[in-house]
Amino acid sequence: MLLNSAKYILLSLLLLFYSCATNNDPTPAPPDTPAGVAPDFTLKTIDNQEFTLSQLKGKVVLLDFWASWCGFCEAENPYVMAAYDAYHDYGLEVVGVSIDKNPESWKNGIAKQGLGFFHVIDTLAWDSQVVADYKVKRIPHLVLIDREGKIVAVADNMVKLKLPLMELLNVVK
Repeated sequence: MLLNSAKYILLSLLLLFYSCATNNDPTPAPPDTPAGVAPDFTLKTIDNQEFTLSQLKGKVVLLDFWASWCGFCEAENPYVMAAYDAYHDYGLEVVGVSIDKNPESWKNGIAKQGLGFFHVIDTLAWDSQVVADYKVKRIPHLVLIDREGKIVAVADNMVKLKLPLMELLNVVK
């Protein structure tokens, strides 16, 4: 009986893991991979307005690729929100880039998780040009962009981005 429970738990965890990945790619997002200039994009906001990334040039930007159905994203979002709360006054802008196909699920996910930073959606999900441009293979996928619009770090969690973020913002904590 105990062995069956352990198998069930293991199977559930594996299914959850693969539900947040695409192409069954189990490799984690590469930490700290400089990749040059951040590709510009235009997506719809929660108010159905157009937002273009280049509007934020001159600010430090954290792109948070996520989806409302992703358990790992839900687990990571409090850390993204904490970074936003701690560093927004120092010049950090966070842009949640949802790959939800359903805008209502996306809006409900934002409300449920209390995500107070800026949000855009690409309902093409994994087929999106933005996903391709930023080499998103799994979510969460975090991209740190400096004031000049260059990607300085990529990671799958905020722990890996804390030091480069603090360096960009000239914050010592």
